[in-house]
Amino acid sequence: MFALSPLVGLGACVVAHVIVARLAPAWPRARGVIVSVLAGGGVVLTLGLRFLWGPAPAPAAPGGYVLAWGLAYLALAYTYVFGFFNVSETARRLRLLVELLDAGPRGLSLDEVLRAYNARMIVEARLRRLVAGGQLALADGRYVLRRSLGLSVAKLLVGIKLLLLRAPSEFAAGPPPPR
Repeated sequence: MFALSPLVGLGACVVAHVIVARLAPAWPRARGVIVSVLAGGGVVLTLGLRFLWGPAPAPAAPGGYVLAWGLAYLALAYTYVFGFFNVSETARRLRLLVELLDAGPRGLSLDEVLRAYNARMIVEARLRRLVAGGQLALADGRYVLRRSLGLSVAKLLVGIKLLLLRAPSEFAAGPPPPR
């Protein structure tokens, strides 16, 4: 049972994430993720402490097992958050590919792609999520930035791009140098 602690913790993380998303939809997404990862970590910690102080004789270096379980849980939680939870970006790309597949060999013009994609609907949904998550506020019919973790991360990424690309975005950097 104890060897499965990281998987049990991941299960608790996913369940907590679903519960938080259903019971507190207005919470910022990052807060829900943090709460769920901490909930799963609490389960792993509890199981680890039961292993250390349980009635069964502990193997040599039991703390090493608990540390390994904690690190395994963190790797699984990272994979869940950045691999599974952030699939929405990939979903848009996949939707575009499916639209092109459905069009057959004739393909789609840019106008047809934009009609199928409905950019207005996508932007409105994104703005609703940003307002609900506290990253934007709607004041006098205009969207304004609020302090948020997302904004701090965006600034950090722009700084890294300025450092590495000498431009604020990969699109402003120009073509790559010839090889």
